[in-house]
Amino acid sequence: MVPAAQDKIYNQTTAVTITNANLAGILLSDDVSIATSNGNFDLKNVGHNKTVTAALTIDGADAINYTLTQPNGLTADITPAPLTVSGITASNKVYDTTTAASPITTSAIYTGLLGSDAVSVSATGFFNNKNVGIGKTVNLKSNYTGADVANYAIVDQASTTANISRADLTLSGIAVANKVYDATTATTIDTTGAAYTGLLGSDVVTVSTTGLFDNKNVGTGKVVSLYSNYEGADRDNYTITGQATATATITKATLTVNATGKDRVYNATTDASVDFVDNRFAGDVLIVSGDSAFTSKTAGRDKDILVTGMTIAGTDATNYLVAATATATADITQKELVITSISADNKIYDGTLDAVISGGSITSGILLGDHVALGTLSGSFSDKNVGIAKRVSIVGGTLSGSDADNYLVTATEITTADITPRSITITANDITRVYGNATPQYGSVSADNLAVDDLLGISLLSSDATKSSNVGTYFLSSGLASFKQGSTSNYSISYADGELLIAPRQATVTANAALKIYGNIDPSLSYDIEGQQEDRGFLGGDYLSGSLTRVVGENVGSYAIGQGTIVNDNYAIDYVAAKLTINPARLTYVADAVNRAYGTANPLLTGKVVGFKNNETLASAITGRETYSTDATINSKVGSYAIYGDGLIALNSNYIFAQDINNQNALSVFSVPNPEPFSGPSSATIFNAKELGELSDIMKMPQQTFIQSRPYFSIEFEGHAYIDGNIISMEFSPDVKIEEGVTGFGVYYLNDERNKWESGSNYLD
Repeated sequence: MVPAAQDKIYNQTTAVTITNANLAGILLSDDVSIATSNGNFDLKNVGHNKTVTAALTIDGADAINYTLTQPNGLTADITPAPLTVSGITASNKVYDTTTAASPITTSAIYTGLLGSDAVSVSATGFFNNKNVGIGKTVNLKSNYTGADVANYAIVDQASTTANISRADLTLSGIAVANKVYDATTATTIDTTGAAYTGLLGSDVVTVSTTGLFDNKNVGTGKVVSLYSNYEGADRDNYTITGQATATATITKATLTVNATGKDRVYNATTDASVDFVDNRFAGDVLIVSGDSAFTSKTAGRDKDILVTGMTIAGTDATNYLVAATATATADITQKELVITSISADNKIYDGTLDAVISGGSITSGILLGDHVALGTLSGSFSDKNVGIAKRVSIVGGTLSGSDADNYLVTATEITTADITPRSITITANDITRVYGNATPQYGSVSADNLAVDDLLGISLLSSDATKSSNVGTYFLSSGLASFKQGSTSNYSISYADGELLIAPRQATVTANAALKIYGNIDPSLSYDIEGQQEDRGFLGGDYLSGSLTRVVGENVGSYAIGQGTIVNDNYAIDYVAAKLTINPARLTYVADAVNRAYGTANPLLTGKVVGFKNNETLASAITGRETYSTDATINSKVGSYAIYGDGLIALNSNYIFAQDINNQNALSVFSVPNPEPFSGPSSATIFNAKELGELSDIMKMPQQTFIQSRPYFSIEFEGHAYIDGNIISMEFSPDVKIEEGVTGFGVYYLNDERNKWESGSNYLD
């Protein structure tokens, strides 16, 4: 093993322990061993891979015989010793809007500092916030100096505590608004001009203030006691000295006095009495007085009163101003005059209490100096109804003279008179009802001479008309009269008939649409009728007479169907029209049936047109040229083909054209005999042959057979010949040569032993 120096924690010395030291070079059986395993660093200070000088010693019986060679190249570490700092304090301070603190390190304790080693601490600090508080945490940030500071791993003191006490803040400049007297000590405070002496930086402290005058009364420069409340984010950081008082003025309130006049009876003077109502504040003691008089002495409603010399007195009078005058109104009622020696006239019932008074004289009541004379008098029955010796009293009268308007007529005597019955004729009011409905059992009536305010009630009615009576006018009688307001005992009644008018019943008749073909007779025109409903529609069993009509015309088109003569006198018909539609008649092309042989031209195609109406003919109703055609050609195969008629146009659009069903197979193409096979070499001339190549050698063909069957054919490269579209297959002999690009007419031959015909259904086998 290799000797090694051991790391150590700083301890103020250079000593170090060496391990793994072994002796080498000891002779067998000699007694030598390591006595001490020490060494020394070059310096005591902390460091890494510091040089170590070994100082090993040996002992033993034979140690003297040996010289020890010390190991070299040794290194080791000195690591810092732990050092804990505590005991740092901080100074208390007055609030200054900052978190700055003043740490005190003179009492710092260095736990773990060895011997006379030199280590000292300095520190800065910050409160955790700026606000006032006791035992507030101060966070420390330490810095260390001294000759031995590098030999220690120092554990800082993280924090301490200190107090922030409140700063002084003085409030001033709070103003109080002057006011008009309101019977209270309340004030209006203005803090907008408040001065905050001692408020630091951008700190926020606000004030809200209430105040009270020393008393409620009017005065100048009155003392107001202020009561302030403080708010704001920084309010608790200050000891606040508030503004205790201010001054303001209370001026007099205007007392609004309303005078209410008292009504009185005419006394020939302007004397007036009034009551005063004012706007004094609750609890205030005031006495309002003034002189009042009507502006004139005469009787009347809402007469003007003028109040002058207005004054106020009482405990709170000095707090008010009052106007010198006021106005009011009141009534001067007419003075009653006593009338005697009266009589009343009898009358016919008129629904009123009115009575005509005769006679009368004024016995007393006219004031000295007034000029008044009696005119006409009006009276009132005790009730309005018919009766004998009914009680009558005076309810009014007219006076004359310059002062008559100031007096009122009253009666001191009661008289009597009769009310006799009133003659009237009651007539049932005319009624109109709809045919088929019942006549009302009750109805209203009217009278020719009914007294004012009386109202007749509903009466039982009778008539000679029944529910089924026809439209017309019938008599209508009233039963005994009844009064909704009034009484039959006040009348002498006779009766007269009214009229019952039965009006036509409303009903809807709806024409049905109709259809016919040109030239046919018109169908019967029909209609639907509306069924019975509450006040309209046809009753069961009723019918209409007459018939519908339509607009004249027979050409194709639409013709309105009118109401015509349909009628029932008991109905007012709501007619809903419809139309008769005339559609074109059908003319049919009928082609004549024809046939022909396959491969031959079509014969002349003919036919006829059928279906004319109203004795019309091709000449009278049609224009154009009648023609017949087919899609079949000379090359069309055996079978049936259609023949089509065309070319005609109907006058007035009264006809349309169609093809007869048999036209589909009117042309028949039938088969012809099949050409015989080649029977030997021969030759023939091929007329109108179209060559797509040249046959340079001989082509042999039975001339007779060919001439009998077809006049020409064309040659194709593949060795097929076409006769009018019917393929003839041929196999050329080896000596046939076809060269491309040669066209012409000539005579060609084919070797018969290699030719054969193939035919379809166009030929007979």
